[in-house]
Amino acid sequence: MKSFLKDIKLHFVTLIIFGFVFPLIIWFFSLGKPTSALGNPVYQNGQIVGFENLGQNFHSDGYFWGRPSAVNYNAAATGGSNKSVSDSAYNVDIRDRLNDFLKKNPGVKKEEIPSDIITASGSGVDPHISVQAAVIQIKESQKQGISPKWK
Repeated sequence: MKSFLKDIKLHFVTLIIFGFVFPLIIWFFSLGKPTSALGNPVYQNGQIVGFENLGQNFHSDGYFWGRPSAVNYNAAATGGSNKSVSDSAYNVDIRDRLNDFLKKNPGVKKEEIPSDIITASGSGVDPHISVQAAVIQIKESQKQGISPKWK
């Protein structure tokens, strides 16, 4: 019984240290960084419209397509889809994203589209795209006479 009580005490001590104290220490030190733990808000007309390093779903034409989100761009629930290429639902999602991109960008050929335009990132909210994905979108927007927008 003594051993069991020691194990329980050790469990709660490590829970407090690694579950609360350590994350608070890391968060405190991150506040001093240029891109702090509070995020980099993007303001428009004095109001926050998003954050610099989080992917967002833009509904208007003319915006760059960022990486798709496995969590519907919910930063509180980050995470990948954990689906494999053998999953039929995953393949349907990829096909739908590909067809949607081709529909909105008719001058782009299917084989030119990089994978980061149609596959979600590991975090589910990563906005970064490859140079190839940006170049394709710039060329297509110029063909359509649209000036790409950045937020």
